[in-house]
This record gives sequence, C-alpha cells and structure tokens, in this order.
Amino acid sequence: MSRRGRRCALVLLALLCALPATAQIHHQTDAPWAAVADTAGRGGADFVWDRGLGGEPRWRTDRLELTIRIPVGARAVAYLRGSYVRLDTGDAPVLSRWPGILSEEPTIDVGTWPGESLLEDFGQPELGLLVPSRLPWLGDGDAALQVTTPFGKDETYPLSCRALVMRLEWRRRELALGPVSISGRVGWEIAMDASGDAFGSEAFPDGLRFGVTAGTALAAPRGWTVGWAARELSGGHHSRRAEASAWTSTATGHRARLFVIRELGARSHRITDWRLGLAFELRRPPAEDED
Repeated sequence: MSRRGRRCALVLLALLCALPATAQIHHQTDAPWAAVADTAGRGGADFVWDRGLGGEPRWRTDRLELTIRIPVGARAVAYLRGSYVRLDTGDAPVLSRWPGILSEEPTIDVGTWPGESLLEDFGQPELGLLVPSRLPWLGDGDAALQVTTPFGKDETYPLSCRALVMRLEWRRRELALGPVSISGRVGWEIAMDASGDAFGSEAFPDGLRFGVTAGTALAAPRGWTVGWAARELSGGHHSRRAEASAWTSTATGHRARLFVIRELGARSHRITDWRLGLAFELRRPPAEDED
C-alpha cells in the first residue's frame, strides 16, 4: 500500500470512530480469530477477565470467560465459550436506563424489576466454528459461524440475556505493511428474542458487523494490536469501540495478554466507558505429524 493509501485509510478510520453510537445493544464477544492462523492455537483454552468502568449512570461490570478451542479436521477450529457476569447498576436498572427495549406486553412487574442493583449469574453459552475461507478478489481469510444460546438471565442485559443470536463473519488474513500487519472483517448477525417476558425486538436488533485491526505478526513471541470495531444494526442501533492490546508468549508457547477497550459514541448508550482486561491463552503444541 502506498503512503497516500495509508494516509487515506487513517483518515477514514478517524471519521468512522467519530460517528456517534445511537443505542445500546446486546454485548457480543469476538470469535477467537487467531486460532485458525496459528497451528499451536487451534487447540487449547482462553481464560479472560475484564472489568467495565465509568458511564452515565455509573455502572460497573465484571466478566470471567472461558473459551475451549477444539481442532476439527486439518484446519478448522470449533469452540465452546462460557462466562460468569457481575453487573452493578447502581440506581439505574436496565429498564429505567433504556426504556425503549421494554416489551409491549411485559409479563413482569416493571416497577420492581429486577428488584436489585447487584446482579450475578452465568452468561450465555456460545458455540462457534472457524473455517479457512478464500473469497474472490478479497483473498485468504477465515469464516466464523457463531451461535449464542438463549440460556442467560434477562436481568443482566446487556451482558447476558435469554436470546438466540446467530452471527456469520469473514475476516481477511493479515496484510503485511513493513513490520505492521493489518486485517479487516465483515459479517451479519441475526438476533431472536427467546423470552418476551421483559424485552421487545428493540433489545435484539439485526444487522452488519465490521472492523479493522492493525498490529505485529501473530507468530512473534510478543507484540501489540490496535483495533476498531462496529456493529451497525437495524433501527439506527450502533455500537463502536477502539481496542489496544499487548501480549507476550511464555517459553512453553502459551500467551498472556493485557487489553484496554474504549467505548465510543453517546455516553448514555454505553454499557461503560472503559473495559480493562487480562487474558491467558493455553495453546496446544502441534503434533509432530502436523505441518
């Protein structure tokens, strides 16, 4: 890419980040994209903790997450993800903060629901499959099919809820620009309200997902990434965030990662302003007969 092309890309990214987010939508965690590109990452497990702070009103969130990665065939990866979430809503419960997500005929007592400000429960289990996929004109990439099951708790929305969410995404393999690599992704998600007790369709919009990530090569013993992601969903729902992370590998090939996420857009529509987290990725060494 030429110097002019890189400048244009940076200007476009800055303009996209400046656009406001207009509504809150259900939280989603990205697929473990690195698992397909790195042979040692196809099998293993990821342990992640993150905390959300700030926002108006000031909510606080904590999430413990476990992702188990399982090799499928020669190159594909299946994964199972589970989480435990803790949500402190202070004096502003979900329905008072976002009244537009209420069902037209709720079967709950809106005046008392959820009845407490500190909520804890297991999040929704998620199943996924990552498959290498080359697209015409776009080049080598990976496709991800992800299904978030409706076994959460509505009181902990937007971290978890009783909704079935299906996502199909495609991510371009990294393009090298000197010592830096860059990749983009695009996809679509479909969300279905599985309960109807509290939330209407506004709480579970459908639509486009896309993002851009830049960083050092995944095969390096240590490195960094800077990314931007957006979800442009129906009814004017938008969610955007910028993320920076740094990671290092142990002598046995496992990886530790520190990340910081900044939510973008109107403050009243964010879960929190910032998310800080730590991750430890256990990586299965490749078998001797693997390429």
